[in-house]
Amino acid sequence: MLENIFLKTLRDQLVSIFWWSAGFIFLSIYLSYFFPYMSENTAIFKMVDSLPPVIKNLIGDVKFVSTPEGFFNLQPFSYFAPIMILFYSVSRGVGVIAGELENGTLDLLLSKPVSRSGVILQKVLSISLALAIIHIFFFLGMGLGLILFKIEMNIIRLADAIISVFMLSISFLTISVTAGIIFLNKKKAVGLVSGFALISFLINAYAPAVNSFQIARIFSPFYYNSGNSPILNGLDLSHLLIQTFIAVFFLAVSILFFKKRDLYS
Repeated sequence: MLENIFLKTLRDQLVSIFWWSAGFIFLSIYLSYFFPYMSENTAIFKMVDSLPPVIKNLIGDVKFVSTPEGFFNLQPFSYFAPIMILFYSVSRGVGVIAGELENGTLDLLLSKPVSRSGVILQKVLSISLALAIIHIFFFLGMGLGLILFKIEMNIIRLADAIISVFMLSISFLTISVTAGIIFLNKKKAVGLVSGFALISFLINAYAPAVNSFQIARIFSPFYYNSGNSPILNGLDLSHLLIQTFIAVFFLAVSILFFKKRDLYS
């Protein structure tokens, strides 16, 4: 297994996959448990009505949040899930090359009979598989929560929402790989990508409150995750294609940079 980059990268993630999957299952069941109380608590609705317009815009129609689709669209799919999974994507992505260099294992990695592009592809595919496994358990956890607390919701729309979060995680994975190769420093790369993620998240969250600023949302990867509210309306094909384009584009850029990068200058 150690001789295969794809399998070794996957093996190195097994413990993380377990705990992240368990975390998403717990989150799913916890939110499902909490929903019935939220839907029946009129005091919460009155409190939200008193909030400033910008904050109310982020939450949406509070009465709609009393439905399963509205509640789960707000949490976990608009905030918790995307933000949580980005920690995994970014940390693993910048470590693909920058982590190997800092650990002193890059020479050993490149000594294998695999091209530089092959190294990137195998490691990215392995991390993508790990992300897919985590999202599958996320889906199973959500489904279990719906069953346990007798919540009726369209299971296909639930899958659509989780697929959209998965595609967001893949986009940031390839962005992080590119940043790691450019800077060859994990801290710098994590800082840059995390800063970009924070800014793009805030743009997507607050732009709808200002008419003249709404167009800025198209530059945020988070918009293509939640802009169409997949759990309510299903996957938007154009958004899915754009997410795919972002992932493929930055994967190609990372390979191009890695082929020409002087790793020890």
